Amino acid sequence: MSATSLQRSPRIRLGELELVSLADGAGVDWPERLPELFLDVAPATWPRLRAAHPSLFPDGEDHGWRLDVLCHLIRTPAATVLVDTGMGPADSGYSTFVGSAGRLLDLLAAEGVMPEDVDVVFFTHLHPDHIGWNRVGGGDERRLTFPNARYVVPARDWETFQAPEIEAEAAWPFVRDLIDPLAASGRLELVGEADLVTPELTVIELPGHTHGHAGLAVASHGEHALVTGDAFLHPVQVESPATPMLREMDRDAAIRTRRMLLERLRAQEAVFVGSHFPAPGFGRIAFDAAGSARWEPAR
Repeated sequence: MSATSLQRSPRIRLGELELVSLADGAGVDWPERLPELFLDVAPATWPRLRAAHPSLFPDGEDHGWRLDVLCHLIRTPAATVLVDTGMGPADSGYSTFVGSAGRLLDLLAAEGVMPEDVDVVFFTHLHPDHIGWNRVGGGDERRLTFPNARYVVPARDWETFQAPEIEAEAAWPFVRDLIDPLAASGRLELVGEADLVTPELTVIELPGHTHGHAGLAVASHGEHALVTGDAFLHPVQVESPATPMLREMDRDAAIRTRRMLLERLRAQEAVFVGSHFPAPGFGRIAFDAAGSARWEPAR
């Protein structure tokens, strides 16, 4: 698909900032069933959530998971920032796993953004579906996709993914291929809580999904958003933040993170930005009188 044939990607404005949702993977059917992934959920929950968010479920199924793999482009007055690099081209390990190719570069081109125009790539974490477009080309032509970018990585996640057992559990060498070259580029920046990516974008540590998982607090002219990465993978975890996901590295920390984010989203009336909620991933968390939460997509 050419960039010119793509529809304009969804976007919102926050003060002087523009946030653009880029669905590198759209309607990807996950091979495992929801009850296998999200533990201790009452069976009646799934058909109710399918009625509320049908795009998250394959047609006619209550227990399948159809997700989007979202990256987000943030245009500030002084920088073009890409949050995560998605699942990657057709031959990436993740794209092969789910049987669907990413389209991030075409979506960026449709926005008038060439790889050399990206000033900063911020990673919420280093799972393969968030780093897939870090490199392109093959053999001696293999290279970093965004040649002029600063690569901003949560320090603890960098340490986590340098452990040999991380890659040993995977079916493809994603650490050597997609993570280690960031350090070799000389443009790797390791960050932690409250570090600034740009004056408008502040790192918030959100451990649990991975040990060093992080997000961004976005602020401009009194308007706020929270880029939450994979802290919430499905609306079921908004309604019940104590619901664990099978592959969370630290389930207790993940639960604390979700509860903290819900409190912060409520206090700031901030826009929620997620990585695997239905595109564009922008929405609001609505709270009832009893304090129960539910996710509402942006209209």
